[in-house]
Amino acid sequence: MRKKFKKLLAGILLSVSLFLFAGCSATLDPNSEYPLQGQWKDTYGLTEYSFLDDQNLILTPTALLIFLEPMS
Repeated sequence: MRKKFKKLLAGILLSVSLFLFAGCSATLDPNSEYPLQGQWKDTYGLTEYSFLDDQNLILTPTALLIFLEPMS
């Protein structure tokens, strides 16, 4: 029982770490004063990160928006 749990936990941790280490790629040229400012998308295209001037962060799940669009 414990071996199955450990394997499951290791699999979950491996999956999460792969998503975390996938990194982000810039969609806009970052500002030289604030290198993180701008819009960024993860390499899988699932999330868009917007770093604003007032040091706020907006996360947008882009994959959800694709599924919610009406089908023609």
